[in-house]
Parts: sequence; C-alpha cells; structure tokens
Amino acid sequence: YQFEAFTIADGTCGPNVTWTLYTNGLLRIDGEYAMAKSDSAEDLAFYDYADKISAIEIGPNITKISKYTYYANEACTSFTVLNPGAIMPEEAIAMPQNVEIQGYYESTAQAYAEENNIPFAPVPILASGSCGENASWWFHETGMFNICGTGAVNSAVWGNYPAMSTEINVGKGITYLSGHLYFGSANCTKFAIRNPDTYISSGTIANILDSLVIYGDIDSTAQAYANNINANFKPFILGTGPFPESTWTVYANGELRITGRGPTTVSDKTPFDIPWDAFRDDITSIDVAAGIINLPGFTYFNQENCTSITIWNPNLSFKSNTVAVKQDNLVIYGYKGSTAETYA
Repeated sequence: YQFEAFTIADGTCGPNVTWTLYTNGLLRIDGEYAMAKSDSAEDLAFYDYADKISAIEIGPNITKISKYTYYANEACTSFTVLNPGAIMPEEAIAMPQNVEIQGYYESTAQAYAEENNIPFAPVPILASGSCGENASWWFHETGMFNICGTGAVNSAVWGNYPAMSTEINVGKGITYLSGHLYFGSANCTKFAIRNPDTYISSGTIANILDSLVIYGDIDSTAQAYANNINANFKPFILGTGPFPESTWTVYANGELRITGRGPTTVSDKTPFDIPWDAFRDDITSIDVAAGIINLPGFTYFNQENCTSITIWNPNLSFKSNTVAVKQDNLVIYGYKGSTAETYA
C-alpha cells in the first residue's frame, strides 16, 4: 500500500531543543532554553530541508533563537515565536522575503519585526480590553493572558479570562499591579512579571494553588512577593547545564553563575567548547561559588558586555587563558591576597 509519513525529518538543534519538519511544511522547534549557536545557515541541523519549509514555529520555552533560523526561505511565509521574552539575534531572520512574524504584543518578536521592517501579526486574540490609563490586556487562543502597556494596572475588568488562561504574562512597562489578577485557576500554572521593579499589591495573587509558579528576575519584586506569600518562584533562565560536577546557569538579567563543588573538567581547546557559548553576548557578569576549585580556559573570551567576574574561593585555580581576549572594562572581584588578585 502507499504510505505517507507524518514527518519529513527531525533531530536536535540544541542541548535541550528538538526540531521536527512535518509533511505540511511546518518546522516546529521545541524544548527548553537556547537553540544551538550558528555562525552560518549551513550550521543549522535542518538546513538541507530549507526548500520544504512553509512555516516556522518556535515553542514557548525556547529562550534564544539561532542566527539564520530563517534564511531566504522563499516558501516560508510565517515565523511564529511563542515565548514573549525570547532573544532574537540580528540575523535570526536573515534575508527576509515574503514572511510575516507572529507573536504577542510587546514581545521581543514584535520589537524584532518593527526594527527590521518585517510585517507583524499578533497570535490570534479571543478577547481584549483596557485595565489602566495606558495598560491593556489580551487573551490569546494559546491560553496566554497578556498584560501590556505602561504604568499601573488599576482595574480588573476582564471577567473570567484569567481563569481560562494557562499563563499570565505582565510586560516590562507595567509598574503597578492591583488585586485579583490570579484567583486560584487550576489551569494557570505560570505568572510571569518581566519588570524587576513592578509594585505588586498584596492581593494581586489570591487563593494560591501549589501548581502556580511565579517567574521573574533574581532579586526582583516578583521574587520578594513569592517569598512573602510562600509561592513557588523561578527566575527567568536563558540556559543551564552540568559542568560536569558543578552547574552553570545564565539568567535573563545577564548573570552567569557557576555553582556546586569540585573541579570543572571540560574540554577547553577552543572557546566553543565552553557549554555557555551560545550566551556569550548575553552575559554581563560571572559569579563563581566558593565550592568551585578551578576554571578552564576560555571561561571569559572577548565578552564585550561582561564587566565583572566574582570569585568566592580564595584559592581557586586559574589557567593562563581562563580570561582570554579581555575587555578593558573587565574587573575581577575576590579576597585580598587570593589567587584571584594574583591572576588579575
């Protein structure tokens, strides 16, 4: 009998990221954290299937999109980004042709579309309205309840839509949240607050369920609020992984933290062997816990945005090229008389 597969091809395109190309032409990229770093279109795992792609969809937990994910794909007319905070490098959509970007209002996808003069369309909206002088709300068919604009959210006039949502996202421009944004919805498991200084009223989240997780930056008002109400909190993370006895994590605020105990044994023949290579441009500071006893070569390699390295182990072992191709504004912090001071 004649047989037709549901998919054309699939594979991985990052440590925690998969790609699947369906027979209808949809390229679905899903998983967690960053796509693999790419310096050319040929580096992409799905490059050989470019002429078969008619639409690209980036999953809600992908934190960084590879360069050249779209590269002059003549047949591809739609590029959808379902994470409102996903990092989009300048060449994420290279040589755009007849393509439209879909995403959430005030997302990085919308900003990217406007900066590059690419048509933008919101993910389909089921309902919307006003919730402040300069603030609006949008309920999308994906289950995202999105609050955008600037200033205060001072009215809850959206009826039962938050209870129908699976995720609530509060944009960076919102500075004040009034009460009753969340009131015990079993469907809603994620409450993301993207402004680290947003004032959160005591009753903003009412009738908290164990399944709810509050997301925000490290040391943000969202974290303090979660601690005050004994709710689950997770910081925005761009990527994480073993190192191998220790753990490395790059947070959305640009901080790279290396935690755990013992040595960091990893191949360090080139800068690209370091596991956080995909985030070098995003890192603004490095913090190395007291239990870490050594750092490999190329831990810091020409990271223009990174201005500080903090070493908490006074006897940490460095390689000559642990800091390779340093920037003039880089400062190493550590104890007086430590190996960090000697290395600096």
